[in-house]
Amino acid sequence: TRCRGPSCLRRSLPIVALLLAACYRWEWLVEASSFAATPDVQVRAAPGSALAGRGSLLTRPRPAGPSPGVWGPRSVSRALGMEQAVLLTVRAGPLRTTMLCTMILALKMLYVSAMVGMYKFKTGSRPPEDAQLMKQYGAQEFGVMRGGSDPNDVAFLRRLTRSLANDMENLPMGLICTWGSLLCVSASSRPLLGEAHAALAAGFALSRCVFTIAYAQSAQPLRTISWAAGVFCQLGLAGLGCGAALGLL
Repeated sequence: TRCRGPSCLRRSLPIVALLLAACYRWEWLVEASSFAATPDVQVRAAPGSALAGRGSLLTRPRPAGPSPGVWGPRSVSRALGMEQAVLLTVRAGPLRTTMLCTMILALKMLYVSAMVGMYKFKTGSRPPEDAQLMKQYGAQEFGVMRGGSDPNDVAFLRRLTRSLANDMENLPMGLICTWGSLLCVSASSRPLLGEAHAALAAGFALSRCVFTIAYAQSAQPLRTISWAAGVFCQLGLAGLGCGAALGLL
């Protein structure tokens, strides 16, 4: 028999729980083996500190076996040793620009999604049960345009749907490149890289907003230019992050 609806979800819960438990156990084993191969962590006392008079080198002994309470999962930095820890100081300017661009793109996508839902009500293409929410738009049939729908509403709905699909193709990877570039640029000591990152992130957000407006208003060649500008900024962010991570910039 085929598994459908809530019964399928209930049957899959034990499987999901077992998979999560296996992943949790695997993470603990990886950390335990990594810690077992790690030498004692040695911390040099800072000059002038209260510990400086007790010797210039302090040693924290490694315990005989892994203890979940101290060396359990999510303690990788302690298990691998302090010498392998990475401390990033993120500059305020690029961080604010990246977060602001992320918020703008998220709000834009939510707005377009809400507009798609509203125009589906107008054209009668919502799921049938949604007719109870907006009774003024009449009966609804999932994925089927109502015969008496306004042709302008139908055409605009198609444009919004295609614009939203284009966002789904470009925004996830674009934001991944944006935040990845921010982390890699933050590890560099050159302020110019942070300014370049902020400019590319702002350009990506602006080009995607212009693309959505141009698509809705049937504006060419503005739509193609804005799409190409967004792709250029996305590739620039990816290249900037890789260059900073590899020490090429």
